[in-house]
Amino acid sequence: MLQVGQKVPHVTGLLEDGLPIELGGPSSAPRVVYFYPKAFTPGCTKEACSFRDAHEELVGVHGAQVYAVSGDDPETLARFRARYQLPFRLVSDTDGSIVRAFGARLFGGLLPGISRATFVIDASGTVRGVFVRQVSWDGHVKAALKALQALDPAAKPL
Repeated sequence: MLQVGQKVPHVTGLLEDGLPIELGGPSSAPRVVYFYPKAFTPGCTKEACSFRDAHEELVGVHGAQVYAVSGDDPETLARFRARYQLPFRLVSDTDGSIVRAFGARLFGGLLPGISRATFVIDASGTVRGVFVRQVSWDGHVKAALKALQALDPAAKPL
C-alpha cells in the first residue's frame, strides 16, 4: 500500500461519464482519493454520503478534489452518483490497475477485492495521509479533513 511520503504513480481510470482521469502526478489542488468495494451497498452508500455531506469543507475550505474509486463500471457509477447526489467524481477501475497502484487490496492482496482506504495527496502528487478500514462510516472523512488541515493550517474549518 502507498505510504505517507511516497509519490502516487501515474494511473488512469474512467470517470462515471466515460472520460479518462489521471490520478497520479502533480495537480492544481490537493486530492482525496478513496476506495470502496461496491456501489449501492449499505456501507459504501453511507461512506459516499458522508463524503457528500463534507463536500463543502473538503472543496470550499481546503480546495481539494475528491475522487471515489471502485471496480464498478461507469454506467453503474453514473447511477450511483445521480441517486445520492454525489458532488464529486467517481472513478471506474474495472481492470484493478488503480487498486494495484495504490495497494488498496483487501488484506494486502490476500483476498480478492477492494479495501476501504482513503489517501490524501498534496498538489505535488505526494501522499500525505493514508486511512484504512476506519470503524465508523464517516471516519475516513474526518481523517481526510485533519490531513488537509495539516497541509494548510491557515484554512478555517467549518
